[in-house]
Amino acid sequence: MIASLALPLGAALCGLVATVKLLNGDDFRYPWLADWLDRTFGAITPAIQLPRV
Repeated sequence: MIASLALPLGAALCGLVATVKLLNGDDFRYPWLADWLDRTFGAITPAIQLPRV
């Protein structure tokens, strides 16, 4: 019961943090997912670097 409430709230909180960071011009990486993907596929650099405003 608690997990069924905690997981959606945690995902919403993570999405809110990502939104605020992106609106402020910062990069956002999902903490565990990004680390796992870097270990699995290697660090991937973006093809296009967008200018900072």
